[in-house]
Amino acid sequence: GGTRVVGAVRGPGIPRGAVSYEKFHATDWLPTLVAMASGRPWTASIPPGEAPYLEGDGVDNWPMLRAGGAPGSSARDWLLYEVHPGDRWAPHSHGDALVLGD
Repeated sequence: GGTRVVGAVRGPGIPRGAVSYEKFHATDWLPTLVAMASGRPWTASIPPGEAPYLEGDGVDNWPMLRAGGAPGSSARDWLLYEVHPGDRWAPHSHGDALVLGD
């Protein structure tokens, strides 16, 4: 895997030809597509009794896609790169900084 990978999205509501350097994680696709398709917050589609939503489960980035990926439009301001059980450090980014350590 990589931390900077190419992606392409096209459809109604997404500006043609937009290029973005905003943060978007693979886990963001489910909440983003559910919100896009339903027209409501994705959490409204979580069935009763489902495990609680956790911050690492993904964020709704549909507003970012609608904004053409404009700077500052991502709902995500951090990315977790990897975690190893028993390690005390987990590299992640917060804003534009790479954070190493716990």
